[in-house]
Amino acid sequence: MTKKILLVEDEAIIAMNEILILEEAGFNVSHSLSGEEAVEIIKSDNEISLILMDIDLGKGIDGTLAANEILSLRNVPIIFLTSHNEKEMVDKVKDITKYGYIIKNSGKFVLIESINMAFTLFEANNALRKSEIENREIVESLNSAVLKFNQRGEIIYFSRSAERIFGYKEAEVLGKRSVDTINPEIDFEGNSHSDMMIDIFNSPEGYQLKENENRTKDGKRLWMKWYNKAVYDHDGNQMYILSVGEDITESLKNKERLLTSEKLFRDAFNFTPAIMTISRFSDGTYLKVNDHFIEATGYSRTDCIGKTSVEIGLLSAETRRRSISIIDRENPARQIELEFGCKSGKMLKCKYSGVLIEEDGELQLVSMAQVIE
Repeated sequence: MTKKILLVEDEAIIAMNEILILEEAGFNVSHSLSGEEAVEIIKSDNEISLILMDIDLGKGIDGTLAANEILSLRNVPIIFLTSHNEKEMVDKVKDITKYGYIIKNSGKFVLIESINMAFTLFEANNALRKSEIENREIVESLNSAVLKFNQRGEIIYFSRSAERIFGYKEAEVLGKRSVDTINPEIDFEGNSHSDMMIDIFNSPEGYQLKENENRTKDGKRLWMKWYNKAVYDHDGNQMYILSVGEDITESLKNKERLLTSEKLFRDAFNFTPAIMTISRFSDGTYLKVNDHFIEATGYSRTDCIGKTSVEIGLLSAETRRRSISIIDRENPARQIELEFGCKSGKMLKCKYSGVLIEEDGELQLVSMAQVIE
């Protein structure tokens, strides 16, 4: 069933743009120009699944007052929309609803992903309101991993879906830090996950939606999309962080690119002692070659850029066709034995690996070869 969203926004142009984005994402949208009207809509329309609430609504009650009145009538996730990012504004809304706020003009991706994660978190929150036994059964039925962390960064809850994703049993991780189990101490970008866990507790609003590298019990790296929420007791004391995570590794089109930052890739390309090239996959035209390619083959960048490996004589047409067929089938292709024709006429025996990446909407082939001594 298509979810229905109530957009409360008094600026018509902004509302039109947001409605288009939401409808393109497959949501039904109802629009209100004021907080008072939003309250009346909630009273009569039980199909509203989530509310996007502008804080500044001109005359009448503002978004925070409208949200409080709505929540007194129904339990519904509310995400605030605002043009402000000051701490005072965050403090104003964080005690009303724990589904966060979005800075206007943050873009389509942030808006839709925040909504999707709010729905996931809303389901988890509903489960947590039930008895412990009933709660566990409901949460365990979710495909997403559900975890709780205390203020020391130790895992205090680990769902069965988390067990399936990470390969740990709950008993193996309870009381342990995430960096000793599912998080690398330092990820491939050089970020400290210990520092990140401290930051999550100190500034949870900055980590409501986070994609980061994780690891399984057997050492496999994977990418998770996390929605993190600080849970408070009745006195406003922070009890734990609730994290709902989805394994997005397989859904990402370009796994290799996600596992390598632009800087690391650029440095590796320029300084690796291996032959490396980047070419347009559609026609094989060279876009970049590294210094070791020039040293090993004798071809200059002027010889290569804008031409293909066949045109400059590096590969025969049949050899290129065969290697491209393997890459197209296996991507990435590894350790294919090829012979390169140098500019001097000498033949180099190489072990070749190639992976396809998407850059600015264009499919490109990143190639690396080691000369066999």
